[in-house]
Amino acid sequence: MNNTIATITVLNSTSFTGSSTGGHYVWKEWVNYYGTQNQVVWTTNPTLRVPVAGSPNGILFNYTGTAGFTAMFDKQFQYTLSFNDASGNPLSPAPASVNLSAQTAGMTTTITQYSGFLSNDLYTVTGVTWEGWTIGTTPSGQTLDLTSGPATKTVSLQAYPATIHVVDNNNNPISGANVTVTLVNQTSRSIITDSQGDAKIGVIPQGSYQLSVAYQSQTIGPLSENAITSPTATVQLNVGSTAASTTTSAIVLLTIFGLAFFLILLAIKVRKPPPPPTI
Repeated sequence: MNNTIATITVLNSTSFTGSSTGGHYVWKEWVNYYGTQNQVVWTTNPTLRVPVAGSPNGILFNYTGTAGFTAMFDKQFQYTLSFNDASGNPLSPAPASVNLSAQTAGMTTTITQYSGFLSNDLYTVTGVTWEGWTIGTTPSGQTLDLTSGPATKTVSLQAYPATIHVVDNNNNPISGANVTVTLVNQTSRSIITDSQGDAKIGVIPQGSYQLSVAYQSQTIGPLSENAITSPTATVQLNVGSTAASTTTSAIVLLTIFGLAFFLILLAIKVRKPPPPPTI
């Protein structure tokens, strides 16, 4: 076959499903084999022309015996991913993208669809973009195993629920306080505390944030908090002390006045002369 031109084409379809393995096979490339398996990628086009178009020479090797061309297909399995926050609750919204590192191929694949097909390999989740920030998994090193068949996986992410609890000096809840938080992705949220004094921030990336609280003419913050160690952060405002002090003072004054009045009456009774004797 030296100095000749040969054309080989993959017919019918460039993808198919294997009946025995359930794998999904997708066209990959033509590889050239002459002594070393899959030594040279000749073309990714389903039509192989040897030599390439425009070359003045024909085939340069004698492709007989163990030498030749191999049509390579990528074996894939179906995957389905879902996501939870660190507390085990379903995460919403879903991540914008997920990075998967393939153990055998040694490559990182970024996916934005969480149901589909990937090459048969063992993947490690190395990074997730969620709410404009890159977060990891908890625990770290979570994997998606597509080495032998389809897989469904729920991945727990470093996303943590956070609540701010606002109280007065007597630890009574304060409703109507304006709580503003700034997250690690530099976005801000403002929430008004409810009747229980709570401002539920929702689920936040990585857990760390800063908060400020405004109520009447008083503002506290910014304060640094972390939802990993403190899912509920309590903020105490200097409210209620004046009323409590006034009430206490009034009680003290009434007590003193009552005691003084009692002593005066007692003194009058003691000093009152006895009645004259009856003759």
